[in-house]
Amino acid sequence: MGIADVDAGNLAFFAACLVNLVDIMGVSFTSPALVPYGESIGATSTQVALFQTIRYLFGIVSMLWMPKLADKYGVKLCLMVSILGSALGYAVQASAIYFADCDSVTNRYLSQDSSYWLEDRESCSVTSGTAEWQDVRAGFTATSAATLECSKSCTEHGVTAMLVGRSIGGFFGGTQPVLRSFVTALSMPDFALLKFRVTVLFASSQAGNVALAPICGLIIRWGLNLPWVVCVGTAVVVFFVAWFLVRPVEEVKALQLKQARGELNKESAIPAEAPAAAAEEEGQEGSH
Repeated sequence: MGIADVDAGNLAFFAACLVNLVDIMGVSFTSPALVPYGESIGATSTQVALFQTIRYLFGIVSMLWMPKLADKYGVKLCLMVSILGSALGYAVQASAIYFADCDSVTNRYLSQDSSYWLEDRESCSVTSGTAEWQDVRAGFTATSAATLECSKSCTEHGVTAMLVGRSIGGFFGGTQPVLRSFVTALSMPDFALLKFRVTVLFASSQAGNVALAPICGLIIRWGLNLPWVVCVGTAVVVFFVAWFLVRPVEEVKALQLKQARGELNKESAIPAEAPAAAAEEEGQEGSH
């Protein structure tokens, strides 16, 4: 059985679940990495808390304008815009570490009587040897061979990029009302099917909190921004899947009716062939 034989309503519902996954990944999947990632870009505890607050605030705004967009231009366009916007928000959040411009700790070696002058946002401490602090030019002069351990503080650009990315993700991540309305229209008038699909859609959102967070905890060992990179990749894949599977409800209903008629014709053709075969067998027996 090929994809053409699968019920069009089931395919559209599958795509709706994937779009829902893109939305919840920005919150459930990335939550274990949010605090350490925020600290790595120089965010304070208050700013890290603001990352969550601003995501939900813009999520509320998204739930207000997205249903209107779906009513005016169709569900498919609304979901495509949502996926692309979410991908953009995740990409900005993943790149916040580069905007922060945080340098790792470096060692600087000074020979006797040599000097090292601090760069902007840089701080150093003497780890071996002897070096005197020079207030005039903000640096060290070694009285003997010395080693300095230096690091740079992060700029505010990383926190700003993170706030912008969280805002974008929230602004395009409020597809819940649209998805529920779409699933309802796909399932009616079969109330049993509607109940099943809405339950699956709701359960997938709740299961994401349990299933996705541990995966995030595993991959952050290779990079604190990797969860957002994964979100971008998932959004790109879901965009193409939804592009082919999401159709207007009227078109889905028409395809379902066409598929049902095709199956009915196949079933009715079987009894019609049976009498003809029996008559042919009787004719062969009579000739003998």
